[in-house]
Amino acid sequence: MGKGARRKRKQGHREGGAGTHVSFGGARGRNQAEMDAVERACDDDRRWFESNPFARRRIRVAWPEEFTAELGEPCPQGHRIVVSVEEVAPGVRVRNPLEVVALLPGHEELTEVQISDVVRGYVEYRTASGLPDLVADEIRAGMADESDTAGMYSAMYDVARRGR
Repeated sequence: MGKGARRKRKQGHREGGAGTHVSFGGARGRNQAEMDAVERACDDDRRWFESNPFARRRIRVAWPEEFTAELGEPCPQGHRIVVSVEEVAPGVRVRNPLEVVALLPGHEELTEVQISDVVRGYVEYRTASGLPDLVADEIRAGMADESDTAGMYSAMYDVARRGR
């Protein structure tokens, strides 16, 4: 995340469906519209990873209200949130809001160049910090093996506590 968008996170998760959504914290609990937005986003991510089985990361723009609870307020008018979704293990994904980005004049959505710039900056930050490119790789490093769900959740919490 960047440009002041970083927020303190706390542990929490929801299991069910065709995968596990993991979220660490937020400024407050979600209301029903926000929960529905997260559910739609998670379903869309699940379908995307099923259609792209060899992918490790998906970069996308957040759904409206998807990160409102985490940020403590709606995404500002004329802005979008760039999100990295990474598959930690089959059916288990971590969503990481990278940055709140202003739309360019005359545009209703972010351009590919804007999104690429955010991702490049994020990867450069992680590399300069001695971290792997993918948060999922950092989480997997804390697991004894792929079936180590306790180690996975512990590693997710450790990563989130450090602020990524």
